[in-house]
Amino acid sequence: NETQEFYQLNMAICLFAQHKLEEALDIIPFGSSYSNYHIAARRLELKIYFELNSELLPYKIDAFRMHISRASQKFLSDSLRELHANFVNLLQQISQSPRRNKERSEYLIRRIQEKKWVAERHWLLEKARELAHS
Repeated sequence: NETQEFYQLNMAICLFAQHKLEEALDIIPFGSSYSNYHIAARRLELKIYFELNSELLPYKIDAFRMHISRASQKFLSDSLRELHANFVNLLQQISQSPRRNKERSEYLIRRIQEKKWVAERHWLLEKARELAHS
């Protein structure tokens, strides 16, 4: 089972990279007993919902934030909790930002770069940069 879950997650990551978002979303495994894989799956899910411009994104962000703040206290170090909390906070700020706003884009880029611990830093920077042009 674990081998299959690892394969599915890695396949979902590959499909995401190929912009096959719906396919990736369909195969993400969420029941992994390995906390790092479970959190990686949830982050990937958030990225997909962002890319799809889904109405579900705010709810998924809230659920992930709750998971990080509550459940992760049992199995994540403070630095890993900060890494994921920063990701979800910055993703929410990007998702709520107006498009074609160069000042907001630059502000978010600075915030991302200033943070020591941020999961998916390169992807967040890319999305923050896109705010100025999209």
